[in-house]
Amino acid sequence: MDLRTNDKGTTKTRAKTGISGLDEILEGGLPSGHFYLVEGHPGTGKTTLALQFLLAGLDNDESGLYVSLSESKSELIEVARAHGWNLENLSLFELLTYLSQMGVATFIILVQHGLIGGPLDSNTIDVSYIADSAIVLRYFESSGQVRKAISVLKKRSGSHEHFIRELSLISTGIHVGPPLQNFRGILGGNPEYLGDPEGLSRGDYGKS
Repeated sequence: MDLRTNDKGTTKTRAKTGISGLDEILEGGLPSGHFYLVEGHPGTGKTTLALQFLLAGLDNDESGLYVSLSESKSELIEVARAHGWNLENLSLFELLTYLSQMGVATFIILVQHGLIGGPLDSNTIDVSYIADSAIVLRYFESSGQVRKAISVLKKRSGSHEHFIRELSLISTGIHVGPPLQNFRGILGGNPEYLGDPEGLSRGDYGKS
């Protein structure tokens, strides 16, 4: 965990997410005591992202709480096991109420309706208003393949990168790839490739 000093001279801690590339987008990590919204379609990696963040904290001798209204303990253990993480000895709780704790970086995970495309709905906008930061995960289609993208829409405390990057679910968890600079319309659900067609066929469509 890093220590940063804000313009008022107050020291705040920044938690590393444990995710390759995401700390770079967030320019140093997540300030403690804030709410973070992670929104995306089913299967884009929301649960994996949250578990990976939780485990990164545990590796740094920090405490964590995972609250789920839809996934059972056994389901979460299976998700973790698929990435080589052992949750068997950790205490996971299924709670129907949300407990806000002072000084804890808290993730709110919101499922986007449907699988492919579609703009942010009204529920997303309402929740993102109260969140200190908002991370969006999206599917997009490229050259006949379904891919994933990640972007930080806002971060109240400090600056952040504004690129949309490719996201991959690999054996060790989540990997954040290069910026998708040659696409537009990914978050709106209608991606359009503007770069070199030969680059698209080679799979280097994120390069300018």
